Amino acid sequence: MQSPTPVPTHMPTPISTQAAPTSVPIEVNTEPQSYHMVPITSH
Repeated sequence: MQSPTPVPTHMPTPISTQAAPTSVPIEVNTEPQSYHMVPITSH
């Protein structure tokens, strides 16, 4: 049961990990003024 659970979870895990750094800059680039100003002002 634990075998089929990590199998499907592992698939999106590596994809999400690689998509996280790629999605982060992509989303920031989409709204650099909103995303950039939010973290900069918050920081």
